[in-house]
Amino acid sequence: MNENRYAVGVDIGTSNVRVVIGAIPAGGQGELDANRQLTIVGVGLQPNQGMRKGTVVDINKVAMSVDKAIGAAERMSGLNIGEAVVSINGSHINGMSSHGLITVDQSRPITPNEIDRVVDAAAQVKMSPNREIISVVPHLFRVDNQDGVRDPIDMSGVRLEVDAYMVTALTPHIKNLDQVSEKALLKPAKPYSPAGLAAANIALTDQQKENGAVLIDIGHSTTNIVVYEDGDVIDIKVLPVGSNNITTDLAIGLKADLDVAEQVKVEHAVASPKLRRGNESHVAIRVGSGQSQRRLEFDTELVDDIVEARLSELFELINRELKRIKRQANLPGGAVLTGGGANLRGIVDYARVALQMNARVYKPQNYKGVTEQIRDAGWTTALGLLEYSAESGIDMGNGSGAEHRGIIGGLIAKIGGLFNRKSN
Repeated sequence: MNENRYAVGVDIGTSNVRVVIGAIPAGGQGELDANRQLTIVGVGLQPNQGMRKGTVVDINKVAMSVDKAIGAAERMSGLNIGEAVVSINGSHINGMSSHGLITVDQSRPITPNEIDRVVDAAAQVKMSPNREIISVVPHLFRVDNQDGVRDPIDMSGVRLEVDAYMVTALTPHIKNLDQVSEKALLKPAKPYSPAGLAAANIALTDQQKENGAVLIDIGHSTTNIVVYEDGDVIDIKVLPVGSNNITTDLAIGLKADLDVAEQVKVEHAVASPKLRRGNESHVAIRVGSGQSQRRLEFDTELVDDIVEARLSELFELINRELKRIKRQANLPGGAVLTGGGANLRGIVDYARVALQMNARVYKPQNYKGVTEQIRDAGWTTALGLLEYSAESGIDMGNGSGAEHRGIIGGLIAKIGGLFNRKSN
């Protein structure tokens, strides 16, 4: 029997489903430090057409994409995926501060049981019936009159209090993800993990979290904002704007197909015209292949104006959120950009000016194994989910050789095996 332990992260994004399987280093579960790197043994990437702005709009299409991405990761690793940490995204995700209070037996030290009780007390807040708590992050504890306690284990007192930050999501979106997981034969570790928190888990350093910093994860159709201060989450916001908005704007402005606009964005878009060499008046791309290949040219100034207008809107929304929580231009740890949208050339310099703070781009690092495919910033959330899986001790399966997996039998019977996983 294979005694190795594995962790799995499944990022169900608007444009792609990303799956990562990692081997947990000797020492078992627990916080992973620089000397205990995860070894990537399986990676799966599959385009996703069943999502809109981070939420499921076609359960079967998303399930198909999840199924195929898992299959690719299983074939690469030779493992079966059982349980995994799965992301949830969308502007329906909200955060709020909360407070919990319980009485404890002063005749014995505080144990993890009391910690669970007081955190549960913090989660007992009135909310709309169609909303559920998906994350409760404890901040500082208070034991009797002693404030600022990070870890009250083994302390003694009569009153135990906690300040916490809760993240909630709309129940219908959670149930849709449940349906996706069921059809893809995936067992998600509950609750689902907010995509922004997963990205911040690895993109922000402990020092940045302590000093105060903002994680900006620019995805396909959403941008996740996560603000830390004094080591704790103080704000989460999901904006319904992402890098695909630049593509659609280019398609409209250039009067071009979406795939052409995407190619222009990837190959020629810059956050600032100052980054261009010489006095380029046109940018050119090649589309098609063979005898049907053709060269298309577009006015450089028009491309730059379109990109700058959308970036200006995005960073204005980010600044508006930072201003709301009184942290605009007031985070010593600066801004960390990640996600596929962070690949835009010159975006760091643009962010420094727009946010009036230091900025950098995070791209995944500190991993061993099959790392060629995961070095792009678009993999940050999936790897953050993977780290959560490793740290929480979730058992992804027995590590045996991968067997065929597919969408549940009823659907397969109806559509003739359309969703079965196939080798690439």
